[in-house]
Amino acid sequence: MKHGKYVTNLSTDGSVEDVARSVELPKAILHFHRDLVNTLPKIEGAIDLEWIAFAQGGQEALDTHGVGRIVDGINAALNADKFYVINGALGSADVSVMSLEAMVAFLRVPFTARFRLNKWHQFLQKARNEMNQRGLDSTRLLRGLV
Repeated sequence: MKHGKYVTNLSTDGSVEDVARSVELPKAILHFHRDLVNTLPKIEGAIDLEWIAFAQGGQEALDTHGVGRIVDGINAALNADKFYVINGALGSADVSVMSLEAMVAFLRVPFTARFRLNKWHQFLQKARNEMNQRGLDSTRLLRGLV
């Protein structure tokens, strides 16, 4: 499985740059990091950002549980009015290591807030280009978004 960039800063109180900061992590290190994070006490108002790393876990198709993890993560940020978290994810996402389902979820779930997300349209263009490179019909897949 090809792995790309993973967001590793779990603080949601920083700037978009803090949230979007990422490094390449092998799968073993990512799992160690997740296990370590799970042992830390939960912070009031903190948002779990693991969905961002999960969404960039490879081009393999996601099942409904996998898509649900991404949808739940985006919805949690939307419900908490933490638009900078979504904006950071959209701006730093590497579409070449995202499944089709993850790309579509990144666009469809925050669609109603797209005017508050200055990286949404940029991500739309990156996703469209990636879909076309994979030989997919981006016009059909992104219908209603363009």
